[in-house]
Amino acid sequence: LLNLAGGLDRPDRGAVLVEGVELGTLSLKKLADVRRRSVGYVFQALNLVPS
Repeated sequence: LLNLAGGLDRPDRGAVLVEGVELGTLSLKKLADVRRRSVGYVFQALNLVPS
């Protein structure tokens, strides 16, 4: 579900709207613009530093 909302996956059927924009119909460039403006992830474990 989060991958769909973040525009990382495309739906097989139905529609995913973020701020009124249907993600499934956007070009990759426009999808990247929507992600940059409207979507953010905060990962629990970044794995930047070995533990």
